[in-house]
Amino acid sequence: MSKFTDNAGREWVFTITVDDVRRVRKKLEVDLLDVDVFPQLASDPILLADVLFVLCLPQADADGITDEDFGRGLGGDAIDEATEAVLDALVNFSRSAKRATLRKVIDKQKALEARGLEAAETYLASGQAEKEMDAAIKKAGL
Repeated sequence: MSKFTDNAGREWVFTITVDDVRRVRKKLEVDLLDVDVFPQLASDPILLADVLFVLCLPQADADGITDEDFGRGLGGDAIDEATEAVLDALVNFSRSAKRATLRKVIDKQKALEARGLEAAETYLASGQAEKEMDAAIKKAGL
């Protein structure tokens, strides 16, 4: 079981089964079995929210939560927690022979994202962004 808590304090608990994969394919035309979906889910909060809503649909229906209500509950740290939950659920759904490889894919994605953020921080701290902006403004005659 995977779970996350949204910004409204609601705890969402789900697993991924064949029925869930089928339902996501039918409603969203997203194939959760395609390894390329992992980085998409990690980088696109709208896709993540749509997939999670479909996965959590039985609980949402039981609690009278609409798609819009669900989306309003996701932002900031809740998105991080929800991303971890759905990726872990996808790994757990997979056959045992694939789990280690899928975990490596997720870990590599996290490492690449961390390196990108680190590079952006270094760039911003260097003052280079301001220099380039000043040069562009000067060149434009502003």
